[in-house]
Amino acid sequence: MMTVWGQPNCGPCSAVTGKLDRAGVVYEYKDLTEEQHAEKLAEFKEAGYQGTPLIETPDEIIQHHDPLRLKAAIERAQQAQMDTLTADPELHRSSPDIT
Repeated sequence: MMTVWGQPNCGPCSAVTGKLDRAGVVYEYKDLTEEQHAEKLAEFKEAGYQGTPLIETPDEIIQHHDPLRLKAAIERAQQAQMDTLTADPELHRSSPDIT
């Protein structure tokens, strides 16, 4: 699962979430300006990250809109999603028809 950490009116944040949407990748968007994420914002600042978006994957944090790293992360996420569907086909079943 990916988390995109962004902020309002962030063009690069919109570009990243758009790419993830088009790729069919499951992700969560969180606004770093919200008070509930103040501790995470402090962690990112302490680690030296400046600016958004920050794309957090199980393996790494991608700062800004790094096309090559984002492409690789999307490919890993797509593969992980396929692996999950293969392991549990019930997850892929559509809801039953209501007649």
